[in-house]
Amino acid sequence: MSCDFKLIFYLSEINIYPTHVFHQKSVFILRLINFPTVIITRSSKYTNSSPLVVALVQEWYKVFIMALFIVAMNTAPLMSLLSDITALSPSFHAAITGHLKEEHYKAHQILHAAGQVERRLWFLENGFARAYYFDQTGKEHTLSFFKEKEIIFSYRGYWKEPTDYYAEVLTDSALLSLDYEVLSSLMEQFEETRVIVQSFIRQRYHQEDFKCRLLTWSAEDRYHQFRKTNPEIFRLASVRLIASYLNMTRENLSRLMGREH
Repeated sequence: MSCDFKLIFYLSEINIYPTHVFHQKSVFILRLINFPTVIITRSSKYTNSSPLVVALVQEWYKVFIMALFIVAMNTAPLMSLLSDITALSPSFHAAITGHLKEEHYKAHQILHAAGQVERRLWFLENGFARAYYFDQTGKEHTLSFFKEKEIIFSYRGYWKEPTDYYAEVLTDSALLSLDYEVLSSLMEQFEETRVIVQSFIRQRYHQEDFKCRLLTWSAEDRYHQFRKTNPEIFRLASVRLIASYLNMTRENLSRLMGREH
């Protein structure tokens, strides 16, 4: 057996993949810390500066560094959400986890500005966010709210079209992001990606449809319907922002809320 094949065989025996992070985290970290040194020592026994072996060692080292980052992320809630949509294969699980990025924002930081192409989706690990726009008179309108463990998805962004709204976090927030280009690439490889994207688009459509129907009702009906379907928003958002979503004045919303106390 040649030195190159011995090294490949040795690598396969280690049998470490990102999916193991969730099942054997402590063992995985221990192996991860020790493995780069071990493999470089091993490879020196079998190679006379073989370019293939050196390249293999370098590539696996990159994988281990990436895996350390994956260990630090808590991807379980996102995977649970996706698995509620459709069954996830281990290969899809490993592929999407490897492309996730963790982002942290302070309260009222902008995630996305109007006029730009939104290039990634977000999973709100913790925090609270909203989408909003300004009309021709400069009046601000809240389009939607996003709570913890929800997806912030834009089909315009997915289709690489500029959006006319802003997205901001309302509290200090931690998010996992995934580039839309990566999502498109995963769709070509895994059937479950297509099901997930269709679910995101359908969910976004229903959110916008609900908002459109809401605005055809009286102010009082808008308030009661929104409070009935989204009671937690009234604990998280200010009266000003809820009023801008319901297209009414703060005074009117405060009066309606006051009737229930």
